[in-house]
Amino acid sequence: MNVIVIGAGASGLVASIIAKEKGDDVTLLEKENKVGRKLLMTGNGHCNMAHTNINPSDYYDDSSETLDFISNVLDSFTFDDFTNFFKRIGVITKDEDGYIYPASMQATTVVNALRNYAESLGVKIKTNNEVKKIEFRDNTYFVDCGYVYECEKLIVASGGLSYTNIDSPKNVLASIQNLGLEVRDPEPALTALISESNITKASGVRVNAKIKLFDQNEEIISEYGQIQITDYGISGIPVFNISRFANSGNEVHLDFVNDTGKEDLINDLNVLLSTNNLSIYNLLCSLLNDKLAALIVEELGVEKESDVSSDLLEKAVGLIKDYVVKVSGKRDFDFAQVTKGGVSTKCIDPKTMKVNGHENLYLCGELIDVDSKCGGYNLYFAWATGFIAGNN
Repeated sequence: MNVIVIGAGASGLVASIIAKEKGDDVTLLEKENKVGRKLLMTGNGHCNMAHTNINPSDYYDDSSETLDFISNVLDSFTFDDFTNFFKRIGVITKDEDGYIYPASMQATTVVNALRNYAESLGVKIKTNNEVKKIEFRDNTYFVDCGYVYECEKLIVASGGLSYTNIDSPKNVLASIQNLGLEVRDPEPALTALISESNITKASGVRVNAKIKLFDQNEEIISEYGQIQITDYGISGIPVFNISRFANSGNEVHLDFVNDTGKEDLINDLNVLLSTNNLSIYNLLCSLLNDKLAALIVEELGVEKESDVSSDLLEKAVGLIKDYVVKVSGKRDFDFAQVTKGGVSTKCIDPKTMKVNGHENLYLCGELIDVDSKCGGYNLYFAWATGFIAGNN
């Protein structure tokens, strides 16, 4: 059977390998000049491939249908399937507290193994082939990349709009919509938040914090971990994880000393004051990065050298425990790790990745409207759906 796979990312490479192992004649089309470009950037170049404990609830679902879809995908591609596949192609993995990486801690190891194994099987990899249009007629798919490729079976693994020239994925999505599939408009996810508030004055500071996202005084989601304060707003894994739900006008509340309650923190600082003659700035520097301490002092509207009254101390601790950042937007697809949106799961059979009502058309990876938090979950979904599509 003549099979074309569009997209040489995580899901496309796996789908090509599995389809070729089953005896199909496979051509893999990639718009970039090399395969796996986005894979090389995952996990800051370390490639967090999966997590040892992945459940449907780890994915963001907007409906019971989506949850059922994810459950079926995870049932069809177990962690043992993941481990055995990568062992077979020559990737040794390591477990870092449940987060799975290549033993080399280099994404290049994973990309090279996938490419080399695919080529050794005889998969025809054709780079610099950007899809302009997909058409179906006379039981044949026509993929226009300037040159028109024809195939009996088509696997679309073109990815989302993150970290990429968005023209090609948009062309694919437009073609998919023309085939009658339901598509939710893509948005950036796992990305940083933009703010015009004073927080940017502490740019460069990294601090562990509890963060809560609020929409009109209603808490939407919370996370804990290291955030980075930047010249445009806030970043870091906890920020990425809430960004999917953030919109302009929302508020992020930051607790810079999450492990100590407000009253206990006031008492601790009073003990420090009782034995040291400290200004408000010096007192806060005993607890916070100096740039963050200076920001709090500025928000209090006093001088750094000001004496510490009980009222001033209470206000300072109030800011430390609940610093409000107004969201004015989020960073775009050039900086987003994944895409929220894409082809609805209602259009796809999760046990085969076959598109309902379309003979010999399969979708996999980030093109599907499924996304999750940081930690290997999104990449695992790509491996899983690519494996299922190639196998069917």
